[in-house]
Parts: sequence; C-alpha cells; structure tokens
Amino acid sequence: MTMTQDNFIVRPMTIADLRLALSMAADEGWNPGIDDAKNFYVADPKGFF
Repeated sequence: MTMTQDNFIVRPMTIADLRLALSMAADEGWNPGIDDAKNFYVADPKGFF
C-alpha cells in the first residue's frame, strides 16, 4: 500500500495499538515491562500517537 495524504491518519492509539507497540519494542530487545500497556494507557489514554 502506498501512503498518500488522502489516507494518512494521526489519532490517539487504542490499548490494542499500545500493546502492539510494546510487543514490537520487546521483539527489538527493549524491556517495556510485563503488562505495562494497561498501566501506561490508564495513566494517559490520549497521550499515545
């Protein structure tokens, strides 16, 4: 898929998006912490883009 201005959307992440991002970080060797996604999201649900 080619990204254009017509299909590019910036929005707050959902909890599922955040879990995916933390999973990718863990796959790269980062240590985001076990089950931290829910805590991060509860602390600031509109703070992840």
